Amino acid sequence: KLIDQHYYAIASKATILPPSELNVPSDKFEKQFGLTWEAALAAGNVYNAMEGCAVLGITADEMDTQWGICKKAKKLVKFGGGFYCGLIEIEDKPSVYVFNGFFMSMRAKFTVPGESIYYYNVEWHSDTLSWADFRAKVLGPTDPAD
Repeated sequence: KLIDQHYYAIASKATILPPSELNVPSDKFEKQFGLTWEAALAAGNVYNAMEGCAVLGITADEMDTQWGICKKAKKLVKFGGGFYCGLIEIEDKPSVYVFNGFFMSMRAKFTVPGESIYYYNVEWHSDTLSWADFRAKVLGPTDPAD
């Protein structure tokens, strides 16, 4: 739950909300996949990543592999920051549209037994240090190599 809260913008589409509750840009969906968003929903083959893993009977890592395949095949659309949909096609399984399929393997790295999440509760005076400066100058980039 902590990981889903931290990555809420991504997780909401991958694990929390069913696709019918997502604000999918219909025009982008139709342009990418050749059918309307409404038709895909009606067909019942649209899933968030967690549901997609269950329906296809695959693990988080297998979903990540399939996500890479659909990305390489250009069967993926970006709707906005942290909001993607890909067409997952696996032989002898139903073809399904999956939201944020990449998230499951990322999430799994934090949720395996024996792993821990460490966090700090930090306070500072915002009149002398803005959030932007705290983020950039104190914490630094997400990837320390940057």
